[in-house]
Amino acid sequence: MELPDLKGREEILKVHAKKIKVSEEVDLLKIARMASGASGAELANIVNEAALRAVRDGRKYATQADLEESIEVVIAGYQKKNAILTDHEKLVVAYHEIGHALVAAMLTRYGMSEEFDMVALETVSNQYLGGDASLVCSAELQAKIDYQVIEIVKNQHEKAKKILMENRAKLDELAKFLYEKETITGDEFMEILN
Repeated sequence: MELPDLKGREEILKVHAKKIKVSEEVDLLKIARMASGASGAELANIVNEAALRAVRDGRKYATQADLEESIEVVIAGYQKKNAILTDHEKLVVAYHEIGHALVAAMLTRYGMSEEFDMVALETVSNQYLGGDASLVCSAELQAKIDYQVIEIVKNQHEKAKKILMENRAKLDELAKFLYEKETITGDEFMEILN
């Protein structure tokens, strides 16, 4: 079963927060954002842990601080706070993932070599026994392929960097969307891109 996204986490927290007393200043969206990667059961535990903290301190209501500290206890155990992704790290991940998608969307597909075109130059031995793939060609041709692979990788790397630099505004816009929503559909991606 997939883990809930940001909106899903907020809704799950709302359901469980109704079962306890929480102070008016509690921002469940912020808690949902901080609890990235949490399952429904973990979110329920976060709310319960917050309620226990309030009771232990002789308070009638669970506060924002109770909920935030509960995230650390439930998700990260008693490890250091940096076990949870910082906002900066989440943003870096968003840029990384959007970078892949943006380059893929801007290229129609693979920048393959014209010389070898779509010719398959490998064979698989014992394919049903997890067999190895090996090239079936001369050593001279293998060397030529190795050279071409290196050239293709270098050229495509440069092309990818150029695409990202030329589309920096879209990269920023898409990464911001992914950072805030945590998920992006193909339709949403293309709508922003176009």
